[in-house]
Amino acid sequence: MASRSTAALESLYSARARDAPPPINVAPDFPVTVNFDQGLPDPRYFPVEAIKRQIIATLDTDGVDALRYFGAGGASEMQFGYVGLREQLAQWMARRDGRNVGSSGVALVNGSTDGLALAVTAFLGPGDGAIVESATYPHTKNFMNMTGATVRTTPLDDEGMDVDALTGTLEALRADGLRPKMIYTIPTFHAPTGTVMPLHRREQLVSIAQQWQVMVLEDNCYYEFGYDEDPPPTLLALDDSGFVLQSDSFSKYVAPGLRMAWLAGDPVAIEAVIRVRQDFAVSQLIARALERYIAQGELDAHLVELKNHYRRKRDITTRALRDYCAPWVHFREPSGGFYFWLEISPRVDWDAARQLLAEKGVAFRPGDRFVGDEHGRRFVRISCIQVPEDDIEQGIAALGAALAEAAGA
Repeated sequence: MASRSTAALESLYSARARDAPPPINVAPDFPVTVNFDQGLPDPRYFPVEAIKRQIIATLDTDGVDALRYFGAGGASEMQFGYVGLREQLAQWMARRDGRNVGSSGVALVNGSTDGLALAVTAFLGPGDGAIVESATYPHTKNFMNMTGATVRTTPLDDEGMDVDALTGTLEALRADGLRPKMIYTIPTFHAPTGTVMPLHRREQLVSIAQQWQVMVLEDNCYYEFGYDEDPPPTLLALDDSGFVLQSDSFSKYVAPGLRMAWLAGDPVAIEAVIRVRQDFAVSQLIARALERYIAQGELDAHLVELKNHYRRKRDITTRALRDYCAPWVHFREPSGGFYFWLEISPRVDWDAARQLLAEKGVAFRPGDRFVGDEHGRRFVRISCIQVPEDDIEQGIAALGAALAEAAGA
């Protein structure tokens, strides 16, 4: 085989590939004993038998139709996805939100990150302006930057996005000759901070979107994981104008390996997404199996069970942080979702603490992955959801010991 020239191959990269940031989801470069890093659902609770049963039933009932590009819904299923699951999702959301977008208001996508990328591509380009929270899901921000749009941030506080600051940011974008087009937010159990936007801010955000005629991209994939009380209505539930596009996913609710998620909103907004996609939508087999899973009430029952398991892990983590880390970190207990957002005391030599944690095999997600500047270095996101309950206290104790040593205590 002829020898390769790395430089020659790299010279063929497109400008988009050449200028793209390095991969975010990189495995730790040390042996991991306790993994608080990625926000993964716990595989111990994947409903393997239920999904297996529904896949077999789908094949028994639908036969070869479940293995085609599209079914009775016609060739449009190669853009929107299987109509049966879209109808089930529209009904499921209507029961929760009191608003039925119908099957034409739902597009099935290959995981929520795929949906976020499609939504961003559908509405943003050079000369456009977009706004994200000051700490955010980095993939969405990267997608926005790669369209050529200008991306600005707006502050976060203990109630999520500071909506009062939005108008000033929108005005600044317009003053710079840009057209504000999109506001991206994770209003419910925010990643990475765990905050929940209260109802009055949600109503204000929807009102601003209507006034400025900009799309709000609502990332809703943690909404069903409220451990103390139900969260406020979704932004999509509060909107009657079509300016909210919601992203949601089976990855956290059922299992990420299904690669099934959806975008929901006004059919005109969904049409924009359909125009930019070229991937022939999603698996007919998995979509049909999930249609049955929802219709038979299994999704709702599974979510109740998951919340009980995950609430217990949240409680164990809270106690351990208070017992082992209290002098060195500031945090709020999340009322739902997957994440604790820890602010590290300035007394701690954080670089030293990180090295000590690597030596102990404790993995976590550094805050600068979400903030993108030096301010983020004083924060850590940990997810206890994928960690076995018996390992949570051990990992938090190791964190506390490393922080104490790095603080010279």
